[in-house]
Amino acid sequence: MTSRNLCFLCISSICMGLISCAGEKTDRIIVSAPFGPLSYPLVYMEKYNEQSSFAESMELVIWKNPDQLRAMIAGNQADFFALPTNVAALFHNKGMSCKLINVSVWSVLWLVSGDSTKVHLRDFKYQEIVIPFKGDMPHIIFENICKKQGLNPEKDFKLRFVNTPMDAAQQLLIGNADHAVLAEPDISILIYRTKTEKSESAKRFYRAVDFQEEWNKIYGTGVKIPIGGIAVPEKVSVNSELIEKFQKEYAQAVYWCQNHPDETGKLIADYFEGVPSEPIIDAIDHVDQTFVKTKDAISSLEMFFSVLLEGNPASIGGKMPENDFYLEE
Repeated sequence: MTSRNLCFLCISSICMGLISCAGEKTDRIIVSAPFGPLSYPLVYMEKYNEQSSFAESMELVIWKNPDQLRAMIAGNQADFFALPTNVAALFHNKGMSCKLINVSVWSVLWLVSGDSTKVHLRDFKYQEIVIPFKGDMPHIIFENICKKQGLNPEKDFKLRFVNTPMDAAQQLLIGNADHAVLAEPDISILIYRTKTEKSESAKRFYRAVDFQEEWNKIYGTGVKIPIGGIAVPEKVSVNSELIEKFQKEYAQAVYWCQNHPDETGKLIADYFEGVPSEPIIDAIDHVDQTFVKTKDAISSLEMFFSVLLEGNPASIGGKMPENDFYLEE
């Protein structure tokens, strides 16, 4: 990962917010995203920015953990934020300017294990499970599914929390853990690295429990969870022309990445130092990345937020977000 993506604190808030008049391009747009499916289309958009209809230049800044994301939102340090939908709702409910404009990631979470015989959550009772981002995705999904299956996440499992997905994967790779809750593409990267390990004693890992499948068994909503999308701060939310142009180009980029996995794998490998293209290509097959405008995803979002409100109200700020959270163009 390049240093320019990590040094988000160096970004001046003066640079972000050069909003154009109608019919003109914005001088510069800053977009913040995590490493993962939400960032793939944005990497594509930054690379081919000369074709953009909304900005003369676009800078993509990668956030590494929820605390870093929160600092960026609180500091108004980007024009568009790719983030978990519950975090967007949390900030909106806390009085910070954050309005959701789309959902584009619907399937990404698994319980990964070094034991191929374990295929249900109950199979992992009394086992240690490593989970990144305590109190955030994917912890809240794991916790909710456990409770709905009659399991106590705190008593029936030995949960060990780490700061980032990279930390969780590293614990598996060095033999300090056997099971972890991870998202793509971290899962595919983990499996790829263990498969390419030449040592016969190297441990192999498997996708043991598909949380989207478990979600569907409980709620009957299909294997779709509105996990991640794009949000904007107040100063951008009033610029409908900018948002409309961004939405169109982001939707096209999502479609391109999903339908050109080989090219996307190379694009991401070139952008993120140390990330091989092969697992990115494999990860695309295990992610439901479909662009849906917020106005067309409200029912799915409200159902998701109602589940979180019941089981983990703090994860969305203690209440359902008001209607103005769902930005309709």
